[in-house]
Amino acid sequence: MKRSFPSRVRINFLIVVVSLLAAGCMSTSRQTIHQQGQLPPPGSFVFSGIDPGERRAEFAAGLIKALEAHGFGGADRGPYLVQIARSDRPGGVGFLAPAVPPEEAEAMPGPAARPPRRTERVRQLVLSINHASDGQELYRIRGTEVYRPGKADDGGIRLAEMMIAHIAGQ
Repeated sequence: MKRSFPSRVRINFLIVVVSLLAAGCMSTSRQTIHQQGQLPPPGSFVFSGIDPGERRAEFAAGLIKALEAHGFGGADRGPYLVQIARSDRPGGVGFLAPAVPPEEAEAMPGPAARPPRRTERVRQLVLSINHASDGQELYRIRGTEVYRPGKADDGGIRLAEMMIAHIAGQ
């Protein structure tokens, strides 16, 4: 039986609509890299940032290796202070109850709120190089990634790799 022209148009229309809806539900991440200043001349640096024992330290190690490839090296003292920070939005809330001695400080996270499932999140990685003596910022590179949690989320590794490639290209 031959289908009429209007039913073929409806079927094609439904295929297009379903394809567009499926594409809208796919998880994609968008990354951008912004840089301020130029890398200073190579030298030794003091590192301040993410604790190397943390699970998230993998991307920090990659950024440090990129600096070392440019002739920078970690030390107890040096002309530069290298700082690495990571933030995720929306983020949790809480507070730190200070104590004397400091190792007895207690972190008190707020109640866990589940964000809506389809909410996009924003992750930001920042690497800055400052003069250790006066704190003047010499170089900053910031990577920003918009992603949906749970789908193709690598915890910031892909974003750190883009930042490393940007540093390597200088």
